[in-house]
Amino acid sequence: MEAVYKKYKNAKEAVWVQEEPENMGAWPYLLRRLRKTIFSNIEVISRRESSSTASGFAKQHADQQAYILAKAFEMVVTEQEQKIAKKSVSKVFNVD
Repeated sequence: MEAVYKKYKNAKEAVWVQEEPENMGAWPYLLRRLRKTIFSNIEVISRRESSSTASGFAKQHADQQAYILAKAFEMVVTEQEQKIAKKSVSKVFNVD
């Protein structure tokens, strides 16, 4: 992770995103392992802590998933970055 992070010298933050609740998945392990590295202030975007891996309700799951995605992509993107992203998407999906 440090090698990847070093490629992005202008990055101001690192965020771990996972679909599982915060107390499950890779996050608890990573939090322990990263606390003494350059990632000591890393934030997590995930479902709230829970004793169950799933809410049990499709609507609630969809709402939580939408929140995770919206929060994960909540960032300032320059106009140039938008143009590059649109161009890449157009090539992949053959759309204009």
